[in-house]
Amino acid sequence: MKKLLLVVFLMFSFFLLSGCNSSETDDVIFEFNNNSNFEYQLLTEVTDDIKSGFSIAYGFGMYRLVDQSIENATIEDLAAYIIIHPTTFYTVTAYPDCSDGGDFITYIETTDPDIDLFGISVGDASTQTMVKEQMDANGYIQDESDESLYKNDILRIYVQIEDGTIIKLIVNVKVTNEEGIIYWNMQVNK
Repeated sequence: MKKLLLVVFLMFSFFLLSGCNSSETDDVIFEFNNNSNFEYQLLTEVTDDIKSGFSIAYGFGMYRLVDQSIENATIEDLAAYIIIHPTTFYTVTAYPDCSDGGDFITYIETTDPDIDLFGISVGDASTQTMVKEQMDANGYIQDESDESLYKNDILRIYVQIEDGTIIKLIVNVKVTNEEGIIYWNMQVNK
């Protein structure tokens, strides 16, 4: 009887802890999405209707939604394009684990000055100190090895500053089982 009670207690504890972790993740994503104005939010499930507005760059275990004007681009082409043209790319993977299936936006990269993220936008005059204060106020800790990276247990936000101006924002949600998976073997298809 004691063993049965112990098993029931352990199972209950596991489900309780799993629920708390899921709830914490939901709260962080909700807070992020409420403090940004991307056309499509983090963890949006991508439908055929959403895909129809983009060209698609396919990779291993993911695909990226890119501007419809882009055709037959390489990784290098996309990197150059986003710096020259204010735009937003959405990367789509399974979630919460790479093996779970589904198509969810888990990574967003933007150079669009109309995008606001916790009061920070591309084109803003800024310093790492100013960004750090803003990110600290919203619960993100600056990475010790990269002053452009801010994170919590679930999200990573990269704020690229060049010559005192924010030039790019990147955000991604933690996807488990991603270690060692190479996503970029990519070809852009319309």
